[in-house]
Amino acid sequence: MNSIVVSGYITRDPEVRYTNTGKPVTTFTVGAKRLMGKEVQTDFIDFAAWGSPGENIAKFFKKGDFILVRGYLTVKAWKDNEGKGHKAPEVIVQEWSFGGRRAETPTESAEEDKQEAQAETVDDGFVPF
Repeated sequence: MNSIVVSGYITRDPEVRYTNTGKPVTTFTVGAKRLMGKEVQTDFIDFAAWGSPGENIAKFFKKGDFILVRGYLTVKAWKDNEGKGHKAPEVIVQEWSFGGRRAETPTESAEEDKQEAQAETVDDGFVPF
């Protein structure tokens, strides 16, 4: 089974192009974090969304927005003008959902972090069972 789920931040504004027959395809890249031992690394994954789902992604998302995507992995192949072959992995989008936006300024980010920390505070005297 070829299925992939990725969540992360869009690294550039989604770009809509059209095929010769007028079918829209939206391409974008997501920076997805993963743990490698104790180190956090970021993978930059290319996506393609065909038809109206792609147009909606381009309409509602921009660089820095968080997105959750489910799709399948493909390897696109092409030859350049000199005839040299190239290959690149790409995820074809089947489903997507909103995840939120990054803060616009450091002050907003600090305020969000403060609110999250307050929300995660647990009263030591409270036992939920």
